[in-house]
Amino acid sequence: MSKCIFCLTVSGQFLSEEHIFPESLGNKTKILPAGCVCDFCNNGVLSILDSVFVQFDGIAMMKALHQIPSKHGQLKALFLQDTKIKHRGSGHVEIQLSSNEQVSSSDNGAQWTSIGRTKLTPSYIKQVARAILKQAYECAFLDHGPLVLEGSFDPLREAILTGKNFDSYLAIKKQVSPDPTKGGCKYIPTSFGGVSGLIAVSSFFNIQLGTVFPFGSDEGMPLDQFNVIHFSGLD
Repeated sequence: MSKCIFCLTVSGQFLSEEHIFPESLGNKTKILPAGCVCDFCNNGVLSILDSVFVQFDGIAMMKALHQIPSKHGQLKALFLQDTKIKHRGSGHVEIQLSSNEQVSSSDNGAQWTSIGRTKLTPSYIKQVARAILKQAYECAFLDHGPLVLEGSFDPLREAILTGKNFDSYLAIKKQVSPDPTKGGCKYIPTSFGGVSGLIAVSSFFNIQLGTVFPFGSDEGMPLDQFNVIHFSGLD
């Protein structure tokens, strides 16, 4: 009998596979087969969280620069507040800046700065953190199976599906060297106050984003290497 690893239903439809990492980031292998996630969760909140993750400005910019197509095979332009990145065919991209002041020199040549599309509001970063937690939870299910379906993980599942009682932070690695070959998620099982959870770090293009659930169980997370933005269960 099929059972959804998120809402734990056994009565819904289970016709679709679930991509642990968004298919539009090139994921063709880390997939949960049909029967693991009900169609209601898969095509609803989990799809929304995948979209939020892919559209995070750092991820979206690297995806555009390295011409990673959408899951439908399309190469789309990226429009930031002061920068446009367009595809020009034959592996070329065109970068249009609003001002020459965006460009500066460095030891490695020229570099530019851009203003992102999305304000890092508490409600937005909470969605990104839920997307990261979703990836880590599905990886944990691959590794440990039914153990993560125990009742002690109920608050974590609720945090992913609804954001309720999710008080934590989004950690953004301060200094990275972008790498289009890097992609995946690392997690550490943890617990606090009888609640089972995860320390999770997702890394695509070597842009590292982390979070923890439950809050207070992040011993060993090197937060000095990250910019940390907090949010609460009410955001």
